[in-house]
Amino acid sequence: MRRDSGETEALAAAARRLRRPRWRWSTFREGLSRRRDAEHLFGAVRVLLLALWAVFCVATDPSLAGNLRHPAPLVAVLALAAAAWLLNAASRDPDPSPRRRFAAAALDQGFIFVTLLILGDRGAWLLPVSLLVSVANGLHFGRAYGLFAAALSAAGFVGAVVLRPDAWMQSAILVKAAAAALVTIPAYVALVAERLINASEEYRARARKMARIAMEDPLTRLANRAYFKKSLTRAVENAKAGEGEESFAVLYCDLDNFKMVNDTLGHPAGDAVLRRVAEALRKCVRRTDVVARLGGDEFAVYLKGLSDAEIAKRIGRSIVEAVRSIDSVEGGAVQVACSLGITMVAAPVDEAVGVDRVLARADEAMFQAKRAGKNQFYLQWANL
Repeated sequence: MRRDSGETEALAAAARRLRRPRWRWSTFREGLSRRRDAEHLFGAVRVLLLALWAVFCVATDPSLAGNLRHPAPLVAVLALAAAAWLLNAASRDPDPSPRRRFAAAALDQGFIFVTLLILGDRGAWLLPVSLLVSVANGLHFGRAYGLFAAALSAAGFVGAVVLRPDAWMQSAILVKAAAAALVTIPAYVALVAERLINASEEYRARARKMARIAMEDPLTRLANRAYFKKSLTRAVENAKAGEGEESFAVLYCDLDNFKMVNDTLGHPAGDAVLRRVAEALRKCVRRTDVVARLGGDEFAVYLKGLSDAEIAKRIGRSIVEAVRSIDSVEGGAVQVACSLGITMVAAPVDEAVGVDRVLARADEAMFQAKRAGKNQFYLQWANL
């Protein structure tokens, strides 16, 4: 069945209406929040809402229109127009700038001042709004913006009373407005403060998580090379300036024939072996010691405050035995062994002894253990 052109256009228009997204205030507000330069837009929205309220007040009480004949409101309107012009000029800057935020505060407080001149004591309900604008500028943008907005607010209120004393005769309205301010301002401050505290806690938690990820081996959850070298650097510096309690030992562990595990059982089994070795190393040392995976099948241990070579040997022997006891992973049989090099650093040490030298000595000791037949440990001193 053929359709005429009018029916086709009607169907196309209906389809466009269905595809058209519905406008929502929340969507509009979220869009403004994502903008880096939205201060002037929020200020314009607030002024528009206040203007509608002021028009409603004048429309419901025609006697207020006579206030527009006074010179003070006319001068204030001109000042408000100047603030709007300044805000518009500042908003053309592609980058958010302080003058844009200052102009937005001036527009807010300036409009409230004009409205107070026109409405008189009936505009007292704007006093909480004026306070909210000052507090919001201080909380969101900094002390300078809050003080600037507060100074404009105070000057505007005093100016409205001085220029139009005849319009401020009903003290009951002022009392009610002050009571509303006592409720709204603390509530707003508490709400924003809670959000700031939550945001700060989330930021600190995220920072701690990122720092842990940056210093942690993702496979074994041990320290990585960067963290191990950082800890060892601090240990060497303490040993250069300290006494015997700053002595320490470094163990360098390399798995024997680990490539055969990957080749015969696959890399998942090899990863399981590395995790089992990491667990074995943790169990053989104290909680205060640093256990790290340097990369591949190489591990290292920093034994804090250790000056007794016999204790270091006993720990090295227990590590070799613990690694050798790993006989199966993920249902498959494996044969795992390690060669372990131990280097002792006795405090105080010579200035020539550094982190690289300590690691090199531990690496040399590990190769001595391999040359001696593997599956054992070898100890030497870094100070020699």
